[in-house]
Amino acid sequence: MGIRIIVFKLRRQDTRMFWANSMKNSTGQKMNKPLRYIYRIVIFMLAFFLAGCAGATTAAPTPEPTLPAISATPTAVPAPTEALSVDVDQGQVASGPQVVGQLPLSGQRLPLAGAIQVTFDREMDKTKTGAAWTLLDAGGQPVAGKISWPDGRSLSFQPDKTLEPAASYSAVISTDAAGADGKAPGAEIRLEFQTVEALNVGQMFPANDASEVDGGTNITVIFNRPVVPLLIKEEQKNLPQPIKISPEVTGQGEWVNSSVYVFQPDKLLQSGTRYTVQVAAGLADAGGGVLRDDFSWGFNTRAPRIANFGLKNGQQNPTELIENVLLDQAFVITFLQPMDAASVAKAVTLVNRETGRPFPTRLKWNKDVTELTIEPAGRYAISNFYDLTVAKTAQAQDGGALADGLLLKFSTVP
Repeated sequence: MGIRIIVFKLRRQDTRMFWANSMKNSTGQKMNKPLRYIYRIVIFMLAFFLAGCAGATTAAPTPEPTLPAISATPTAVPAPTEALSVDVDQGQVASGPQVVGQLPLSGQRLPLAGAIQVTFDREMDKTKTGAAWTLLDAGGQPVAGKISWPDGRSLSFQPDKTLEPAASYSAVISTDAAGADGKAPGAEIRLEFQTVEALNVGQMFPANDASEVDGGTNITVIFNRPVVPLLIKEEQKNLPQPIKISPEVTGQGEWVNSSVYVFQPDKLLQSGTRYTVQVAAGLADAGGGVLRDDFSWGFNTRAPRIANFGLKNGQQNPTELIENVLLDQAFVITFLQPMDAASVAKAVTLVNRETGRPFPTRLKWNKDVTELTIEPAGRYAISNFYDLTVAKTAQAQDGGALADGLLLKFSTVP
């Protein structure tokens, strides 16, 4: 751009002076006309040449990318086809009676003595619809029963006999059924039912064959199905008492809900005793089912035991021969339960092992009859061996027999 401006200035501003001087030769004389014309032509050519060089220095514009030409392919248009025509019998499209409700609801279990009820979407012809009804058992055999109509749209079926537990049944309504408008179902209607399980004992406490059961434990039975209606304690006198306990136990039973029965003994259960509890067959549940077989279980209460023994003010719970016992040494035995003093007195013996003769003793009890002190009625012989025994025939106050006896061996001082 700068070069062009310079050329322009030469052309415009100095043209006259340039031409005036150019017409003269080196001597200052004017050229003749032919030479002047040739000179002018040369000057003009030189000017155009310089102008062309100036234009060549101008930055070339950035070329834009050329997109390839895309030839559009015409989309094939399918040839028109004839519309599919289906003939529909409007009289068979949901025009006949339909079941819109059922009891038990879908997914619920059918009680063994319960009725089945179905509800239609319209008033029904009771005679035709009743004749079209059938309840089939799992083997496909019809179940006898009675049909009733609580209202014009609802059919109820009550079986004549108790249904089988945990069994499948099918209610079938054939196309012979009809609404009050005379229309029949477009197809056979079938409803599936599953009966409840048989009544059984689900859990019991104490558990079967439990041992070391505390004497103050209640006896609890939990059934798998509701057996009685929910009533307050004061209204339960006519409800079934489902258990029998052996040996016999007096007490009070209560249904804490419709399927849980709890028996509370009047006094502690006898220690060291096996109890058997029975629920007799024939117990009926709230759904019409019954306990088909006797159910029984047993448990063992904690037996009376010796908790501790030893020399009074001396060695406790020795496992071997006690030596150098004083001649007037007393012994102390502690029991876990209150004991029957008379039976313990018969079970305690002290024998001189060398002579084989019993040695007399005095027995003293604490207030709770749980701690027994055995004192010699006299002095032991010097350097003799003795055996102190408490036999298993000793009993607790409730009559339970001692679980394990005691044999304590000792020798006296020389």
